[in-house]
Amino acid sequence: ADAVVQYGRLLRERPGFAEGYLGRAWALIALGRLGDATSDLEKARAHGADGRVIRRQQDLVTALRKMNGANGARDGPRAATTTNPLRQNP
Repeated sequence: ADAVVQYGRLLRERPGFAEGYLGRAWALIALGRLGDATSDLEKARAHGADGRVIRRQQDLVTALRKMNGANGARDGPRAATTTNPLRQNP
């Protein structure tokens, strides 16, 4: 969650920084906030981020949504802790 806050500060200062949106999207994916991550990926694309990186993150979001759907989970903290391979379960 701290990374999301830090990226938010950075992006307020540098709203055209494409890599900042990619970084925040990655942090949001790790938190299970897939809708917010998708929004940041769209912003990254609009600001000229590397399309290959965007596609990989979008592929991860798609895979996590499929996993979450199979488990009855939605975007959010529960989804992040139960099905997100980026997070370790306690």
